[in-house]
Amino acid sequence: MAQRGESQGMQTIALILSLAALIVAGLAYVAVRDIRGEFATLDRRVAGLEQDVADLGGRIAALPTRAVTIYLEKHTPTDMFLVPVARTTRGDEPGPLAALRALLAGPLPEETDLTTSIPRGVQVRSVSVENGTATADFSAALTRPQVGSQGEAMIVGSIVNTLTEFPDVDRVQILVDGARVESIAGHIDVSRPLTRDPRLIRAR
Repeated sequence: MAQRGESQGMQTIALILSLAALIVAGLAYVAVRDIRGEFATLDRRVAGLEQDVADLGGRIAALPTRAVTIYLEKHTPTDMFLVPVARTTRGDEPGPLAALRALLAGPLPEETDLTTSIPRGVQVRSVSVENGTATADFSAALTRPQVGSQGEAMIVGSIVNTLTEFPDVDRVQILVDGARVESIAGHIDVSRPLTRDPRLIRAR
């Protein structure tokens, strides 16, 4: 009798283990199926994003390009001056606005000897040209730099010389938040339109 009981017990344990194995296998199958479904969904999303990127690249490539000249700052052990730098802008916004955006963007990574005179955080709000005068409106950050007269001359000169590269611009009126200001850093009068200053420019 004891042997029969032990045999039935062993059979019961074996049955339980078999059922457990089936349950584990079923759960594993469901988990693998779910993971495969998630991977398939992820693959579709990645493919969709790749297509979106390709479409965006195509639209960007189709935008018109324009060659502009901006003026970046260069330092030597004894001096600082502005140098003309060629840029190619892409888009349909007006040339003067595109040029100022390129100026604010500063030097390319490989242009390690150059910097932008424009303080960090400055934004160009608008540019308009009428009767030879370009009116360039900047955010208030333009008036925040703590610089001397030479540093201020670099800021003003980079803006004015960049805009007067355009044949229909003879003078530049600088605005801050839509209003005229007496100066940017307390040294140069910018309340009136300014003309190009070639004395600040040197060959690179």
